[in-house]
Amino acid sequence: MTHRVVTCVPWRGGKAEREELWRIVRPHLEGLGWPIFTGDREGPWSRAAACNAAAAAAGEWDVALFADADTIPEPDTVMQAVERVVEHGGAIRPHDHLWTLSAGEMRLFRMRGEINFQPRRTNPGGGLLVITRRAFDAVGGFDERFVGWGHEDSHMATMLLVEADWDRLPGNAWHLYHERDSADTPERRTNRAMMHRVQREHRAEIEAASRARGYDVGAIL
Repeated sequence: MTHRVVTCVPWRGGKAEREELWRIVRPHLEGLGWPIFTGDREGPWSRAAACNAAAAAAGEWDVALFADADTIPEPDTVMQAVERVVEHGGAIRPHDHLWTLSAGEMRLFRMRGEINFQPRRTNPGGGLLVITRRAFDAVGGFDERFVGWGHEDSHMATMLLVEADWDRLPGNAWHLYHERDSADTPERRTNRAMMHRVQREHRAEIEAASRARGYDVGAIL
């Protein structure tokens, strides 16, 4: 049976820096061999709503890679994740290290044309998600109450853990440097509170998953 795999990218252009990052990242996503669909909604930026819009633009699909326009994936791990969800269902984060480039490391990357050095900072969460359509529909997609950036991916992972299945694979992804919006805004605080609330509500499921998998699932959702 042939499964239709797509890449979905939440995307709003208009800023020169982000446009440049997308020009860098897009060939890496194209190299995976799947059609790419971008998504956005009118009004204040919402990564959650943009992800859902990209999923809708993709039409009928069986497996989707949700990827940000500033993140380079590790192809082999993404392929492993797709194979695994095709066989077992659910969703997988195809990395356990999201290497976050500093401004200096970004200059080095531009000079060399590849990330052939070890970045200094890594983040265990965020980044990329490989998911089946059945799992996506089971949780109703990304929760569009999340406005802006921040915590919508952790909320999504928590709901997938409860309603479908969620795990991660060892692997790498690289988040390219750019100027960041403030991490302390009313929207980010609201997002953080919603995420913490759902994780408190499902503490038992998170703890059970941690015991079964041998790592602290709650620390990296």
